[in-house]
Amino acid sequence: MSRRIPINTLVWSLTDHVCRRPVEDGGFCGGRIVSKALEDGKPFSRCTRCGIESAGGHRTLCVCGETIRNGKMMGSNAGIRCVKNDERTQEFPDEIVVRYAPPERRDPAQKKAIEIAEDDLFGES
Repeated sequence: MSRRIPINTLVWSLTDHVCRRPVEDGGFCGGRIVSKALEDGKPFSRCTRCGIESAGGHRTLCVCGETIRNGKMMGSNAGIRCVKNDERTQEFPDEIVVRYAPPERRDPAQKKAIEIAEDDLFGES
């Protein structure tokens, strides 16, 4: 049985990451994630919008942790990242948004995995 830590006993740090919990319309929550090291030193994270909690760092809840789940690439990095929104508007004021990270901005191993996954998705060989 997991032990639930009372929220008021923790001092949270706001991360630059957003929650990937699915919502009814097929999207994701998108709430900011806060994290804290517990008394035993282990990380603990929580979404500020939907309230989901997880033992572990922000990646246990974050969109950055999404993977491709198709064929031989099951579990491969999906290539999406949480980034600061440089184009904030009154209509879309979110400070952190989710964007696809182009393969050229990844390390060579990630780039190759995405190329293979894209080939599988689009039927190329």
